[in-house]
Amino acid sequence: MVASVTAINAAFIASADHIAKGLPHLLATVLLTLAMIWGVIFVWLRHGAYYYYRDALADLMKDETYLPTDMRRHANRGTTQALSGVWVFSLWILFSSILAFVTLWHA
Repeated sequence: MVASVTAINAAFIASADHIAKGLPHLLATVLLTLAMIWGVIFVWLRHGAYYYYRDALADLMKDETYLPTDMRRHANRGTTQALSGVWVFSLWILFSSILAFVTLWHA
């Protein structure tokens, strides 16, 4: 999803000079906004889904003594390590979208 939003932003940046002012300009802004919002939501949804399935696997393995303890416990989602990728990808989407907005509106 991050690559898709980045590709959409790059396409609008590359064609900013060819998008007519008025309604097409507004439509492009709406499309960029929707892509940005959905991209950030998708990153956070995937983060939650990963930890949901990780916890389900830990529940299945909790009685298996031959496995490491970390695999048998629920993971902590709130650590810096757990959230680092989410923040990096969310910020990437936001900054590339902002660049696309600036390019589109100042072309």
